[in-house]
Amino acid sequence: RKLALNWILNDDGMNLRADSENLNQRFVLTLLAFPFNFEALEHATIDTLTGSEYVYSEWLSDTDECTWFGVTCSEGVVVAVELGKRNVIGSFTLTNCSSLS
Repeated sequence: RKLALNWILNDDGMNLRADSENLNQRFVLTLLAFPFNFEALEHATIDTLTGSEYVYSEWLSDTDECTWFGVTCSEGVVVAVELGKRNVIGSFTLTNCSSLS
């Protein structure tokens, strides 16, 4: 958690305020990013389902987290994270996630 919090507070170019609507979801995605190999979180240019070109931002970048590849949003709210086909290596423990479905 310390790495994610440090990144949000000191390195994140979005410079979100405590009352920013997307601060919590950005922090949770940051928590997911740190245990994994960052090479798998680099941008992809082809959607494997449709064959369409997409430009996804790298995770932990200064862009909106809804543009991070593998992240799906609806009206600015993260609704899914799909990294299964990206050879992501790492582990994390979910706790206090009773609101997730």
